[in-house]
Amino acid sequence: MRQSLLLCAAILCATLPLGIRADLLRVPDEYSTITLACEDAVSGDTVAVSAGLYHEDAYVNPGVSVIGMVPDSTEVHVSPLDYQGPFTILEGTDATLIENMTILGGLNPTFYNGNPNTVIKRCFIVAGDSGSYVAIVGADLTIKSCFIWWSSWSDNLFWFNGPFDVLIEDCVLRGNGLNYWNVPSGTRINLKNNTIDDSIYFYVEFSTDFSLIFTNNIMKYVQCGDVQPDTLEWRYNDFVEPGGWPNCGEQAGNFSADPLLCDPDGEVADYRLEPESPCLGAGENGEDVGARLGICWDPSGVGDEQASGLDSRLRAYPTVIGGDGCTLGLTGQSVDLSPAVEVLDVLGRRCATVTLSPRAGATFTARWPGTDDQGRKLPAGVYWLRPTGRTDVSTRVHIVR
Repeated sequence: MRQSLLLCAAILCATLPLGIRADLLRVPDEYSTITLACEDAVSGDTVAVSAGLYHEDAYVNPGVSVIGMVPDSTEVHVSPLDYQGPFTILEGTDATLIENMTILGGLNPTFYNGNPNTVIKRCFIVAGDSGSYVAIVGADLTIKSCFIWWSSWSDNLFWFNGPFDVLIEDCVLRGNGLNYWNVPSGTRINLKNNTIDDSIYFYVEFSTDFSLIFTNNIMKYVQCGDVQPDTLEWRYNDFVEPGGWPNCGEQAGNFSADPLLCDPDGEVADYRLEPESPCLGAGENGEDVGARLGICWDPSGVGDEQASGLDSRLRAYPTVIGGDGCTLGLTGQSVDLSPAVEVLDVLGRRCATVTLSPRAGATFTARWPGTDDQGRKLPAGVYWLRPTGRTDVSTRVHIVR
């Protein structure tokens, strides 16, 4: 274990400019809390958090990554002492990452962002009790591959402290009731490849100087305030329900596939697209529509791995490796792929390599039995299958032992 940690630290150091250290700060092995680890972490460091329940008011320095080692078992609640949430991301410009966490804000937001190069990724985010927000936005923000759930009726989903750019991509947004986004003048909001199972109301006061861009989403409907934005673009969205006020813009370019077919899980749907979904590749730009589920899917063991008592429909289910291994299928753009697929752990370390096999119709598959290159079984946890040299195509696999 010590050798592997030293190797990981060496790899991190090798990717950074001279003079910048890169440490792996382990919670709770070396630090009892995420908050204490973040106090010592500087740009380039990774705070690696083991499974557990944490109550935090962590201040994250620019350039620090906070990563859950076992995503569906790393649950972070807000400390009642901090109104900004479990994570306050401090001002700066170095790339900052929060990944593989279940973050619960309760009466508080889940995080405050003050860094324009922050990415929140592969997190399960719950907030909205009694008028709180999912997040307070104090700088540009990117949220990817997250499940965002809010419980409060008719309150702000995000609170903007100023005019910032926000990208929400490949996420599931599900809430209770009509929720407002308070949009200051100069704000730019881009929603891409999301499943939005609720109505959203954009509230703007006295200004048209803002932009709303919707690309390849599955959504109920959107309502706008009395002010028409300068820029409002609909790029191939599908609406589950008709409606919305006329000044939200023309809903041109929508396709006619029944959104109920996009996730055949029925009443226990997780709102992510299955491999056979007609919404995959349905967009006018050849993009998928809605949030995607990993190709590898075997429902056995999922129930035991859920970390909380939330309704199963609200969980962004991990994929579970079956007894015969897990298959990664790639179509369309597969002709440009390397024949090799890397298996990475949650810290991005390569654990194994598998080979793509061609099938008919420019489709390739790779089967991985859950072992390393020497045939040894890898421990339980979350892994990612990704074609060599590509960062935009990956499949999440959750090994249950």
